[in-house]
Amino acid sequence: PTAPPQEVEVVAINSTTIRFTWNPPPQQFINGINQGYKLLVWPEQSPEEVRVVTITPDYPSSRHTGFVSGLRKFSWYYGSTLCFTTPGDGPRSTPTLLQTHEDTPGPVRHLSFTEILDTSLQVSWAEPEDKNGIITGYMMWWEVPSIKSSRVERSLSNSTVQYQLTGLTSTTAYMIQVAALTGAGQGAVTSSTISTGVPPELPGAPSNLVISNISPRTATLRFHPGSDGKTAISRWIVEGQVVKEDGKEEEWRVVYQKDNEPNADTLEIPNLTPYTQYRFRMQQVNIVGSSPMSAPSRLIQTLQAAPDTYPSNLSLVSATQTSLCFSWKPLPESEYNSSPETMGYRLRVWRTDGDEEDRTEDVKGGVRTTDTTIEGLSPWTHYQVQIQAFNSIGPGLWSQTVAARTTESAPSGSPANVNAEAVSSSRIMLTWSSLPEAQRNGVIIGYKVLYQENDSDGPPTVRVIEGDRNVTLLLGSLQKYTMYALQVLAYTRIGDGPPSSPLLLRTKEDGTNY
Repeated sequence: PTAPPQEVEVVAINSTTIRFTWNPPPQQFINGINQGYKLLVWPEQSPEEVRVVTITPDYPSSRHTGFVSGLRKFSWYYGSTLCFTTPGDGPRSTPTLLQTHEDTPGPVRHLSFTEILDTSLQVSWAEPEDKNGIITGYMMWWEVPSIKSSRVERSLSNSTVQYQLTGLTSTTAYMIQVAALTGAGQGAVTSSTISTGVPPELPGAPSNLVISNISPRTATLRFHPGSDGKTAISRWIVEGQVVKEDGKEEEWRVVYQKDNEPNADTLEIPNLTPYTQYRFRMQQVNIVGSSPMSAPSRLIQTLQAAPDTYPSNLSLVSATQTSLCFSWKPLPESEYNSSPETMGYRLRVWRTDGDEEDRTEDVKGGVRTTDTTIEGLSPWTHYQVQIQAFNSIGPGLWSQTVAARTTESAPSGSPANVNAEAVSSSRIMLTWSSLPEAQRNGVIIGYKVLYQENDSDGPPTVRVIEGDRNVTLLLGSLQKYTMYALQVLAYTRIGDGPPSSPLLLRTKEDGTNY
């Protein structure tokens, strides 16, 4: 055939069956003797799982009907049909997507019981493997089989997969049933029988505490559990006591708790303080209450570790032209993490402009030192400083950065590019360049020009030029045709910088220019 069946309708009539209705292809497209029809059904997500049902032609009727059964409940399928002759199959009709009807669910899975006590227990389960629809809730029943009047029924939400039964009788067998619900009704019932326990008692104290695998911050505690009091242990409580080097014992305090491991005999104790002496004791807890405390363990000492933190309150105390003095609050003893003899402080210093490499300096005097002076710095320079504590294991964290600046000094360099030009027999024009930033050592207030006749034994004449940007000077009232030595220096409020090298220049011979 070269045409598919016409006016095909595909509908689900229940949770496992699909009905097809269709008209034959036009006779001119059958191309032979119509041998029948094939109904094809496949899951939406698995097109390779095609189910085929063959239908014999119903010649007296122009409208044909066929069914495909045994499908999965509440599942999406595609349905299509085709006509075939002896040479082969014709084209399929356009597939129709449809869903089989909702049905009652299968049985719940993994029905189990925990926390079995004398008058209560917890029931748990998993949703059915075959939901056959949307789970809308669960039904639960429990009873003493020999006492029909004891039957209790509960309707639960679809998110409830565990339920605590209370008000039971001790050492009594109960039959417990659970069924899932969909819009189609109640599913298969899953049943099981369980006996309640004897009345619980307070648990006994753990014993034989052994400490091993000691590190700076953890230790392993092994023990023999005490009696469980005829019920499950719900919590283990470990207390620790710190013992100082002078033998002083601190108060016992809870250092660790572990829940929901009723059969434990080993606990890893975290968050201990390095280089600290501890002893431990413990107790166990059940639904009735807490056991007595165990006997204390032997005294142990955690291992050393690098400091956890840095000294606080780092601040600038004073500054000179080449040094900075800083103070800080030393680490408290509880944060040494090691022997005090191995403790120290280290400062890191660097120029804010990045012109020099970072410097680190270890502070002498030990862990109780609270200040130090950093020497050999450049005047009038911005620096950044950090501090850290260290011990024999390693360094701690660096502190936050503190900014500081050395004080002013006299300039350390002289003006460059000093040039002189005789503009007449009595005048010289002098020019120079400003000082580089690295040689200023403060705020340049101005410049001084020193000049005198060459080979003169007297002091030079000084002309002061105020302002950093004034870098020219016209010298007048000079002797004609005379050799002069000229120098320039910069100055700050602290003092004068070195003068430039002497520059020799002769005034002009011609005295007509004034």
